Amino acid sequence: DSQPTKGNIAGGLTNSGVISGGGYSVYVDSSSSLDNIAIAGRNTAQFIGDVYAPNTPVTITGNSVYTLGANFSVSRFDNGGILASTPGTSYVISGDGASPTTYNQSTQGIYRVGVNGTNTGSYGSVAVVGDANFDTNSGIDVRLSGTAAGIGAGTVLGNIFNATGTINSSTF
Repeated sequence: DSQPTKGNIAGGLTNSGVISGGGYSVYVDSSSSLDNIAIAGRNTAQFIGDVYAPNTPVTITGNSVYTLGANFSVSRFDNGGILASTPGTSYVISGDGASPTTYNQSTQGIYRVGVNGTNTGSYGSVAVVGDANFDTNSGIDVRLSGTAAGIGAGTVLGNIFNATGTINSSTF
């Protein structure tokens, strides 16, 4: 009666299509890891079910677009493309519960938030349990649904992106 070996699965996983599961689309227990989970494609990658891989980093590859559809419990989340959230959605990027994670956005990275109005729930939201680092000249792209969104000069949209730790950026 042998026990399965736990450890690292070399090569990682690249998603440019649909990965679907019950409660989890990807589940890698906390004593195992993948080299990386790469998100590729121009809004073709979907995770139907949360991603649980607390010892595995996630990367949105350059020139890729990923619209959030799942919560991520991962060791690190690197955005080198476009991470998007749609109006009325709220997702969490975290570690394993005992350890926070880090969100890193490269100079080529963009966090894009869809906005239909000024009330909570009428715009997208991402919460990072840990720190968030934005490279110089990266940033947040706010996409309004038009004049019906009711956004004007001085309008504040709370928590479109928040972190329990520090948010580091030299440009905003």
